[in-house]
Amino acid sequence: MEVDFAFLCDYADLSGKINALGIGFDTIYAPDLPATHPRMDVVVQFRGSIAEAGRKALTVQVIDADGNAVSNVDTEIEIRSPDEGIESVARVCCMFSNVTYDHHGDYAVHIVVDGNEMKRIGFRVLAPPATS
Repeated sequence: MEVDFAFLCDYADLSGKINALGIGFDTIYAPDLPATHPRMDVVVQFRGSIAEAGRKALTVQVIDADGNAVSNVDTEIEIRSPDEGIESVARVCCMFSNVTYDHHGDYAVHIVVDGNEMKRIGFRVLAPPATS
């Protein structure tokens, strides 16, 4: 199984095709800590072969630079047996709402299927830039 793409965004909807707003950010600005971010969606498209068809455990986890879990979503994905050809696609959107960040610095979203990390998306929580 492969990850075709994965991204962070402000909002996503997977009814039919993918509709997303605020795609691809890598920084959350937080003047005061702890900071609670209202919403971040993680969108992932998996591609699996006919040999990989079936249900898989999926964990999407936000971690800090020390590897501590900040928030996570546990769910399942299903790679269907393809109608034609040898591959099938599964899309997932995981919403993280009201996640609290205790410190500025590096964070990452880890996408794990059946215990194997498939993708990592880094982002930062920073103080806003100084205005002159």
